[in-house]
Amino acid sequence: MKKIIGPAQVEKIKLQILRAHITNQDLAYCLRTIEYLIQALQRPTDNVVIESLTANAVISYTRCFNSEFSFSLSADIYETVLPPGSSSDQVTERQFHYLIMNYRNKHIAHSDDFLKAMIVGGVNLNGEYGVGPITAVRVLHEDENFYASIGRLAQKAVQVMATRSNGLQQKLIELLQAGTATLSTEDATITPIPLGISPQELWGLSER
Repeated sequence: MKKIIGPAQVEKIKLQILRAHITNQDLAYCLRTIEYLIQALQRPTDNVVIESLTANAVISYTRCFNSEFSFSLSADIYETVLPPGSSSDQVTERQFHYLIMNYRNKHIAHSDDFLKAMIVGGVNLNGEYGVGPITAVRVLHEDENFYASIGRLAQKAVQVMATRSNGLQQKLIELLQAGTATLSTEDATITPIPLGISPQELWGLSER
């Protein structure tokens, strides 16, 4: 493939296409992880695996809605009302979406959630005292319905992104046809990251 060149309008659409691709990758990773988790619940599986994959699935889903670099989705893609015949104790798609976002922010990315409660306890054994914190065990999500519900939201987001991605590519094709964008003689290639680059330079870190 050849490199596409053009004015600022062309470069903006190219960037949007790249960001849409990143979002699509995140959603695909989320769905693959959810599928594996549902299968894992049907057989003896180490809790470490369940907990780690749950965090990965939730993070890959939620960053599609709050990342500065990806093609950020809006919660408006989800339903705000329950379908006819639904139970009154169910939550809407949008409510469940916000529950996932909150679960990520407070339970996975940070430790300020209500699911982690602590007290200080003490014992007296033959006149010898001992004290220490007692921490509630963090709740593991091992409910197939929980994972299936995340999967349904992610699948809906995939459909929205497919429409957006196709629309962006069509816009660029139209600009190419109109001559606003052109194909250069240069191949469209990706510059690999040099092996000798330092972690500070790679991630934009600085030592304190």
